[in-house]
Amino acid sequence: MTEFWQPEQHVQAQQNAEAIYNNQATYHTYAPATPIPQVPAILLAGRTQTFVGREQDLAWLLQQLHDAAQTVGRTIGICGPGGMGKTALVTEALAHLVTQPDFASWYPDGIFYHSFYTTPSLEGMAEHLARLFGEEPAADPLAAARRVLSRKHVLLVFDGVEVLSEVRPLRDLAGRGTVLLLSRRKADAPDHAHRREVGLLSLEQGCALLRAVAGSRAADQESVTRLVQTIGGYPLALQLIGSYLDTSGEEVSEFLSSFEQERQQVLAHPHLHQGEHQYQSVHLVLQRSYAALAPQEQQALAAIGLLALAPFPLVLLQPILERPEQEVRQSLGRLVNLSLLRRPQTAYEVSHPLVHTFAVQLLAPAFTTIPAATLQQWRTRWLETLVSQFTASDRYDASFLTLWLPHVLPLLTLQELTAAQQLSAATVLNMVGARTRAQGQYAQGEPLYQRALHICEQCLGPDHPKVAYPLNGLAILYQGQGKSAQAESLYQRALHIREQHLGPDHPLVVSSLNGLATLYQGQGKYAQAEPLYQRALHIGEQHLGPEHRLTQRVRDNYAILQQVMGSKEIS
Repeated sequence: MTEFWQPEQHVQAQQNAEAIYNNQATYHTYAPATPIPQVPAILLAGRTQTFVGREQDLAWLLQQLHDAAQTVGRTIGICGPGGMGKTALVTEALAHLVTQPDFASWYPDGIFYHSFYTTPSLEGMAEHLARLFGEEPAADPLAAARRVLSRKHVLLVFDGVEVLSEVRPLRDLAGRGTVLLLSRRKADAPDHAHRREVGLLSLEQGCALLRAVAGSRAADQESVTRLVQTIGGYPLALQLIGSYLDTSGEEVSEFLSSFEQERQQVLAHPHLHQGEHQYQSVHLVLQRSYAALAPQEQQALAAIGLLALAPFPLVLLQPILERPEQEVRQSLGRLVNLSLLRRPQTAYEVSHPLVHTFAVQLLAPAFTTIPAATLQQWRTRWLETLVSQFTASDRYDASFLTLWLPHVLPLLTLQELTAAQQLSAATVLNMVGARTRAQGQYAQGEPLYQRALHICEQCLGPDHPKVAYPLNGLAILYQGQGKSAQAESLYQRALHIREQHLGPDHPLVVSSLNGLATLYQGQGKYAQAEPLYQRALHIGEQHLGPEHRLTQRVRDNYAILQQVMGSKEIS
């Protein structure tokens, strides 16, 4: 999840603040008045309506951001366990920041927000960041990002950095600006003077949060107090309980009675430390919310466990469940009301990483109530939907790729696939690899191609004709990065496979010949490139036709080579 803000947007944002905070369910999304092209506003982190109990933390963070804007290369850290409200605190601070009259003087080159929960690739983030500021990332995106940011005064906000094994490269990106890290690990922000540890709410703050969310169902002050004490001031648990009470109509005293009994049984184990106690409280609340759902709503939540922790459109989930659109929309609406999902604008998204973890666990063999056959059908439909959506979309549509790419990434590690599903997954990965490559997202595309190649080799054998597809795509990607030796090896292998198994004059041979020829041309190896172009052009004209776009591409490339060779001869 990535979003970029420019300082000139703050004027209209200030004028239209009420319109910008969309009043949908519990969460609000702050969308720029004029979004940067190809970066959809729906991918902004949501701003919570019930932001209470963090006023001192908010004041500290705003002061830190103000002070950091006057210095160079500072890193600020917001740390704490999951469910403490780190993201809510930062998005609240950003909402305040961008409406300040002097915002443009604080960070004149804007604000860049990225969530590693959604897109966990460090190189992919750096690639996008470098290109956003006009630097070609080439083979080393991190170096390119550092280079361009050394001349920029920008606020970089990185959420969910605990998913990375190494965080130092993020701190090194500060340049002339500021890095704001959100992490569950304190070690990721070692500067104590500029790190805030977000902890449990006080009793008073917890009661205020529960009352704000639950409304009239939290009128019994004694029960509210006991419940907050039982929970221990854990913000996420209180948010979920409040939404459950408000939606179910259950009184807080009724919830408290049953919850205390359940919690005592689960937490009676002395070996559980505080963090596990807190997580178990959230898990119990999620189980209670799940039990209150109708069967079709339970299935909707479980199916979301297939997807990434990222915004998703209805047209992705509805075909998986194979139910009428209106029914799926109603099920998702129920999940929104329970604060399990939020819907900032047109897409839906899981409200918190711990909620997503719960949804994923609903599919685990040890926990699931979904029949194995149904789960296999869901995975098949998920893959079919990805294929159909990417096939129908414009390969250069960056907004589409931003929304849909995260839901392809689980295929990089998913193991529970049949042989047929693995081959479908390879098709998806190869297709999306081509999309990311076409849009210059080489760091994102490389693992997609590599995984597609691995699946094809394992399922079909190393010399199967289908293996040539990811080989050729990966070769084009490496060529775009300037990795000529790696590209040449892959081109040659793809060409050999196609010639051996499809025949030397097969139309697919044209693509490999053209790619290898362009590689040699770029290296100045004109004598090696020319016969490849000549052969590719002959095959294309004979088997594809002179007007076919691939034939025309070869003809154009060959014409350029002839011009270059002619110029060399004249000089």
